[in-house]
Amino acid sequence: MTFDDAALQLLTGYPWPGNVRELENAIEHAFIRCRGEVILARCLPPHLQPSASPTKGRLSFERLRRVSGIATKRHDNWGCTARPYGEKCGSSACSHLSQRGTKEIEMRIRNWRDQVPYIGHETKIIWPLLTRKRDDGEDPPDSAVLLSLGSLTRHMVQGRITTDYHAHENKEQVYYFVSGRGKMLIDDKEFDVTAGDAVHLAPKERHQVINNTEDDLEYLNITALMPDSA
Repeated sequence: MTFDDAALQLLTGYPWPGNVRELENAIEHAFIRCRGEVILARCLPPHLQPSASPTKGRLSFERLRRVSGIATKRHDNWGCTARPYGEKCGSSACSHLSQRGTKEIEMRIRNWRDQVPYIGHETKIIWPLLTRKRDDGEDPPDSAVLLSLGSLTRHMVQGRITTDYHAHENKEQVYYFVSGRGKMLIDDKEFDVTAGDAVHLAPKERHQVINNTEDDLEYLNITALMPDSA
């Protein structure tokens, strides 16, 4: 496997705050997308692309605090397990213990760039973030934390790609589109979707994502299991 000049330029010009682990996941991401011997710049993750801006579309910390009216702490603790809130740590799957009233609860933070993606529904690239807490221990403990929801995943449909047309018998889902635009086919009706749209999918509703542009279409998938299957 080799890299073209443009890809090498992007890789060497990025600061890599996640260190080696983030670099490894970026290369795996590119390998899945390009599926060839040469890794091209366009196959690298979106945050490495020349047009990517880490502050684009985000409120500054100070403005967020003023707008929300609450005392918000800047969170720069990526990747600890069971450390008190505010203590420095060093990986991207993060677990904190926090006091709310008299009850100690555990908070976990995971970054999609640190997760290993896989191909789902034939053509989607999926990054697992949070999953349901189960007794069998099949999922890593830092991700298997959800008590009522089924899962939270990040999905990407590449340009000019259409996913399979499918339904879930016992799952309710929300697709929240974070970048790009395209279409969704839901029970044989076609709808335009764009960044900022939230699409509700009831159990047994057939659905399909259609990317009819050259750009990637990205969204978060929030899944809840119906009571009889939870």
